[in-house]
Amino acid sequence: MARRMKTLLVAIAILVVQAPVHLGMATVGARPPDFTLRGAAGAPWKGTFKLSEYLGKKPVVITFTATWCAPCELEMVALEKERVRLESRGLVVVAIAIDDASTAPQVGSMARRLKVNFPVVTDVDSSVTSRINPRRTCPFMIAIDKTGKIVRESEGWTAEHMKNLPKDLEALVN
Repeated sequence: MARRMKTLLVAIAILVVQAPVHLGMATVGARPPDFTLRGAAGAPWKGTFKLSEYLGKKPVVITFTATWCAPCELEMVALEKERVRLESRGLVVVAIAIDDASTAPQVGSMARRLKVNFPVVTDVDSSVTSRINPRRTCPFMIAIDKTGKIVRESEGWTAEHMKNLPKDLEALVN
């Protein structure tokens, strides 16, 4: 009986430790789950973004944003500046808007106003957000290296984040 209990506890511990990987949450060292999302209506970038087209091939930055999030706007402008600087070295940036159906129609105009030309996609049903960013935090940024592994995640937008973004993304493309 004691041996059976010990085996059960070990099995539970393994599941708990590996749960984020299996649930697809953004976990440093893990590979994010694939997703496909459409570009926001009216945004400069048109099309469908499929993570698997880049995963394991190019460094990718995924940021979760919303039209009602002022710090998100600051982050998106900074990411656009870094995308322009580092795109020739392979950097891919995508913003996932977590807006619901009532505010999602404003996402495209936000992207135009901020002059961001990277993909800004919408996740109205939260099918992607619930797997990668289940707390629905924004801004929430995930950096994925060329091998397809998450190497950094950051929540919020601070002066330190803004200061470190260029060197962090530089390291990502190297």
